[in-house]
Amino acid sequence: MRRVISILNDVTDAVVISAFILMFLLIFTNVVLRFLFSSGLTFSDEIARYAFVWSTFLGAVIAMQANAHIGITGIRPYVPERFHPLLDALINSLKLIIALIVLVGSVEVLIANLGTRAPFTGAPIAIAQASIVTGAFGLILIFLGRLWIALNRARG
Repeated sequence: MRRVISILNDVTDAVVISAFILMFLLIFTNVVLRFLFSSGLTFSDEIARYAFVWSTFLGAVIAMQANAHIGITGIRPYVPERFHPLLDALINSLKLIIALIVLVGSVEVLIANLGTRAPFTGAPIAIAQASIVTGAFGLILIFLGRLWIALNRARG
């Protein structure tokens, strides 16, 4: 199982890095072309936008996996140590519920816009919207794993 998680983390990292490189190259090229030749690549904004959306949602998964997200720890010091696993289970349950709501909503939006295409490239808008579904699904997997760990700690 750890091997599968490691492979998924490596693939996610590679996709985000590739998206950033693609965004940089497209935007830099477009700026140079507009400055020197007064014309740019019409498709670069759409592709850069798609890459940005994918890097954002996959970056959220990476940050959550690495515990690099913003956390609020105002309650934890006031809760006795023996209740920390239960507090962790409650927090991960709430995060899981929110991620499930995002997943359901993003699937509905994705399905509603399956036929919609981008104006310049003609690429399906669903490519960008699939990033939300993918990100929410990744977060759900993380929260389920952390909830399992917290419940096992609570049991002793």
